[in-house]
Amino acid sequence: TKKTQYLYLVNVSYPKINNIERSIFITKIVDTHENHLLNPSKIIFEDEKQFTAKMLAD
Repeated sequence: TKKTQYLYLVNVSYPKINNIERSIFITKIVDTHENHLLNPSKIIFEDEKQFTAKMLAD
């Protein structure tokens, strides 16, 4: 992203021939974190940040 300036790239493939199960294949992942630390404890998932049933119905 522009804000953190690190490269994140995912290439996928969706073959239309010989793909009976209609699978999507990940062919390349680049996930580089050179200019900042990764701290999993800073990632917090809260129920309040989800869409409510009323929002989804709208």
